[in-house]
Amino acid sequence: MEEKKHRTTLYLDKHLMKEVKMWALQESRSVSHIVERLLTEFLLTKKAGFDDPDEDTGDGSQTIADVESIFGTPSSKETFGEKVVYKYQDMTVEFVNGRVSDIKFASPGS
Repeated sequence: MEEKKHRTTLYLDKHLMKEVKMWALQESRSVSHIVERLLTEFLLTKKAGFDDPDEDTGDGSQTIADVESIFGTPSSKETFGEKVVYKYQDMTVEFVNGRVSDIKFASPGS
């Protein structure tokens, strides 16, 4: 019996998708590469006050709660002291002290 693969689904507004496709063509990259880069930049560079002007976001990266609100519950969680690793079907998100520190995406077809 073939195992079903689950994918993280990200819906893009049709106007944003058009922009992403244009960036991909200009940079001779795939659309998925551009989306991964944008998502990485978003998760690592949340600006103070993005959601709540009174919120102190510390170093500027997304929190565990932010990531869970966007992607839901991970398929697995591992904790190593101050480091927490969330595994989703297509990506792994690492947190240090409750903030995103690294994102790794699965290779297509893996």
